[in-house]
Amino acid sequence: MLRSSMASSSKIEIVGEDEALEEELEHFDDFTLASSWERFISEIEAVIAPQSASGVVLDAPEASKLLSAVAIALSNCSSLWPAFVPVHAPSRKAYIGIQNMGTVFTRRFEADHIGSQVPVKLMHLEGLYELFVSKFAYSTLDFSVHLFKVGFTMKLTYRTLPNDEDDDGEQENDADITQAGGSPRSDTHNRTQWDDDCPWSEWYSAEDPIKGDGFELIAQWSEKTVENSLEMAELENYSPLEAEKWINDAPQGSRVGFSSQLCFLVDALDMSFPAQFMEDFVSVENPGSDNLKSSSVIPPPTVTDRVLKELFHEDMSAFKAANPGAVFEDFIRWHSPGDWEKEIEGSKSSKSPAEDDWPPQGRLSQRMSEQGNMWRKIWNDAPALPASEQTPLLDPNREGEKILHYLETVRPYQLLEQMVYTAFRASADTLSQTSYGGLKQMATKMDQLYLTMASILKSLQSNSLSPESETIEDLRRLCVVFEHVEKLLILAASLHRKFLQAPCLSEAIFSDFYNFYLPRMGTSCTADNVQKEFDKKQEVSFRERQVVSNMFAPPTANQSWRKVLSMGNLLNGHEPILREIIFSMRDKVIGNHYASRTPELHQQEIETYRMYICGTSNDLRVALSVASCD
Repeated sequence: MLRSSMASSSKIEIVGEDEALEEELEHFDDFTLASSWERFISEIEAVIAPQSASGVVLDAPEASKLLSAVAIALSNCSSLWPAFVPVHAPSRKAYIGIQNMGTVFTRRFEADHIGSQVPVKLMHLEGLYELFVSKFAYSTLDFSVHLFKVGFTMKLTYRTLPNDEDDDGEQENDADITQAGGSPRSDTHNRTQWDDDCPWSEWYSAEDPIKGDGFELIAQWSEKTVENSLEMAELENYSPLEAEKWINDAPQGSRVGFSSQLCFLVDALDMSFPAQFMEDFVSVENPGSDNLKSSSVIPPPTVTDRVLKELFHEDMSAFKAANPGAVFEDFIRWHSPGDWEKEIEGSKSSKSPAEDDWPPQGRLSQRMSEQGNMWRKIWNDAPALPASEQTPLLDPNREGEKILHYLETVRPYQLLEQMVYTAFRASADTLSQTSYGGLKQMATKMDQLYLTMASILKSLQSNSLSPESETIEDLRRLCVVFEHVEKLLILAASLHRKFLQAPCLSEAIFSDFYNFYLPRMGTSCTADNVQKEFDKKQEVSFRERQVVSNMFAPPTANQSWRKVLSMGNLLNGHEPILREIIFSMRDKVIGNHYASRTPELHQQEIETYRMYICGTSNDLRVALSVASCD
């Protein structure tokens, strides 16, 4: 009996110990939360986590609870950072927020987004003004008859239409013409490109760097005070030409043609060394291993004399036949003007005006006057015989066979050496004929390009190139330099055409682009100092505005029919692609018991309401901030 009682009591003691242990474990501190800050975060998450499955705060009570907790935490930390929480559906991108301003004031935020079907009222300045006023005017009366001193500023962005915007319209018109029994315009109408008369147009058409990607213009109105919605309706009818400031968004450069083809040619040269014949290079089946080297040979004088006789005997007999009585000096003046030295005007003999024109006064050069000159000997021996009666100088069939034989036997890399050298020089010579006005930086860069080409291409003239040579890498670097110079040149040509009457603006835009590309053209700037994206903008003066506005040609009927509802403030028929507006309301801190305790705030004027509006007729974003002493 005693043993049973002792067993029972021991069980009771064990059960009691287990319960005490469990109770102790319930109050055990989890030290995996190492800091008070982490513990605070954990408690906040367990109390105010959004209840919605999407993680977005869907109702006002949840939002208020969350913001209140965060506001208290930020205030205790003396933090001036604003805090935001998402509300409503995620696709709406709506937020509410709060900010401790460090004084007695608190700022609250609301932001909302309408992604489609924007109400017509909110597409116009009058409706947006009334939306702002409704946030502080506790009345449903007609806002147009009430006076509220509201600060207003606006920025409008315009963009030229792409060149291919009217393709659909042209195709529709062509179909109508064809159905009516006519021929489509494409047979008789060819759209002209902006660079049709530029020297490179025979080889490729460059994308217009100023208009092709969409030239952007920003018209900005500085802050002014409006008192009613009728003023806003008038502002919507204002032309952008009346804006206080114009800023153009610089272009992004153009895709180029010569430089890309030159890169391909250099790659071909690099791959051609193992090939013995052209067939090997094309098929890449039997690449050779030996590197033949050849050097240029200067022909001996006897060969030179023979060639001169063959060439000049006949393109002199024909000259004599066509000009009876002609002398050697006449032939030189016609064929080689550089070997005829005109007589100085002061040494003319006294002749009548009718006799001054003939014979021309002057003498042969020293080279042509030397004793035993080969040209004069050939002249004396050449008979007067028309070209049609002369024996052909060259047999076209035989010469063609020579060319084919040369192409069949020449080493591929030797032919490509000549092609690379010729292509670089021909491309540069073509670009150098471009008219770009007085842009001195462009002229300097072209001169530098020729110097760089001369030093790198010099090794190709000696036919001593080998696979181990560093020339290939030099040629690739030259391609990069050529590409940037070509981009600059195309931009310079476009600027010269568009802003011929605004040279200062043209020079400013080009100078910005030049400085942007300079680190990429072989200078010593490090990669860290190279600007990644071009973001320069230029202010447009009043006298330059008309030139810039001419860039915005009136839209065609096909481009305009879609603009059923317009936001106003049109520029040559173009509505802004983006409109940014700021409304503001300022008030003095008077009659508030918090402010009365702080004398320096009693007469202070603060911005109580501020609304930022951004968007278009199909996309509207609105953000409101309200400062109060709550």
